[in-house]
Amino acid sequence: MSCGDKSMSSDATLKIPIAKLREAADKLFTHLEDQGISSVELDVDYYWTIPSDQLYDPYQQPTEFGLGQLSDDWSEMEKIINNTREPISYCFVWLATILRAIGEKLVV
Repeated sequence: MSCGDKSMSSDATLKIPIAKLREAADKLFTHLEDQGISSVELDVDYYWTIPSDQLYDPYQQPTEFGLGQLSDDWSEMEKIINNTREPISYCFVWLATILRAIGEKLVV
């Protein structure tokens, strides 16, 4: 399955081993470093959010939207880095928005 393949059926369950996810992320970060990229400057901050019960329902058009802020998401990540905030599973949502913005900005 390629990065653009969306052929998963609606009743399938996707099981992703954490070790493999970490391996994929490490390879992606290594790719950036190999390109000479050691930091990323994002020139956007606010983004639209969709509640998860609507985000993952492709059969209904979303009716609720919210606003998120990359600078707030990064602030939360810095708290985890500095050990002033305990990591919880929801922090992946903040990390994901940052990673998405990086991926959309850096097409290398």
